[in-house]
Amino acid sequence: MPAACTKCKVSITPTVPGLKCLVCNTFSHIKCTEIAKAQYDVIKSTEGIDWKCSDCRKINLSKDPNGTCNCCELIPQLKEIISDMEKSVESLKGQLSEAKKLTDANFEEIIHEVTDRQNRKANVIIYGLTEQSARLAASEKTAKDKSCITEFLTSYGLDDCIISMDFKCNRLGRLDISRPHPRPLKLRFDNAQHAQTLFHKLKSNRTQIQSNEQSRNIKVSMDRTPRQIAYFRRIKQELNQRIANGEANLRIKFFNGTPSKGQ
Repeated sequence: MPAACTKCKVSITPTVPGLKCLVCNTFSHIKCTEIAKAQYDVIKSTEGIDWKCSDCRKINLSKDPNGTCNCCELIPQLKEIISDMEKSVESLKGQLSEAKKLTDANFEEIIHEVTDRQNRKANVIIYGLTEQSARLAASEKTAKDKSCITEFLTSYGLDDCIISMDFKCNRLGRLDISRPHPRPLKLRFDNAQHAQTLFHKLKSNRTQIQSNEQSRNIKVSMDRTPRQIAYFRRIKQELNQRIANGEANLRIKFFNGTPSKGQ
């Protein structure tokens, strides 16, 4: 049977909690004592803190007029708890301030990344296309590269998708004649739709292109930001690891140009 409050005689329940006196072992509702809810929470959650009812405190004080009540004994512990809480609050303020700085920095990074991706949508990167001699002037190299890409597309019946498009091209990276592979060639179109058209036509003819001895090393890609490239590499590494661990039928799927793991 639940204990009853010594003041109102109503039972002590979880919904109407109370405190047990250290001296007389009787119970009293919080609302029937001078204890506030915050004080009650501290007493219940802190080990070593006890409570005495008002009658027992009066008896103790009458026996020892110079003595102190249990509430006074709690003051040092309560001060320590308050001090710890103040330190925690200051720490949280510092963390909040740092988080605000990071949020501002991340926002700028996001804006830069979105802008960079938008600017690259009108570009296509072609790898493995023969590079012209280093002795030619820059304008001559560009003209040769344009001629080379047109000839390459014509050989697969794709010249119609680029002849009508205005595009510029340039090689990526510094020329190093000691490298065995030609530098990637970036094609820059007037709009993203032209770039997408060429990319998808080249991808759809990939099998035919790679079956040809002269063009089997040629690959095509949309122009990705460094962050996109790093993300794709992580996805690829995870895919390879899962395949090595015995998982089957795994591949990378692309949704709106963004890679993700799938089956």
